[in-house]
Amino acid sequence: MNRWGRQPAIFVAFLFSIGGTFLQVFAKTPGQFFGGKVLTGLPLGCFTTVAPTYSSEVAPLSIRGAITAGMNFAIVLGQLIGYGVMRQASFYTGSLTYTILFSTQWGFAAIGLAVLPFFPE
Repeated sequence: MNRWGRQPAIFVAFLFSIGGTFLQVFAKTPGQFFGGKVLTGLPLGCFTTVAPTYSSEVAPLSIRGAITAGMNFAIVLGQLIGYGVMRQASFYTGSLTYTILFSTQWGFAAIGLAVLPFFPE
């Protein structure tokens, strides 16, 4: 992060998240599934450490607290969306139930990658 910048670090984390989600969705063995979980867990650590420090550095002082609090709100909002998807996916049967849950992670990565180029460095 200090060597290449915050944006490239977040970009690489999104790539790991996309790869980990792909591995979770198409895993055939428990080892592959575990690998997918690791590949999605590492970016989550990156997002929760890089994003608040990045936003606090680029945000004006007057709104810095609100922006930093917005990070926690975004995490809670993502969990709420996940619970909603989980509730609706419970009506399906078979492997489609959990495949839908893991596939929704691609949506978060797509939105993140779409807005990332507009952030200042």
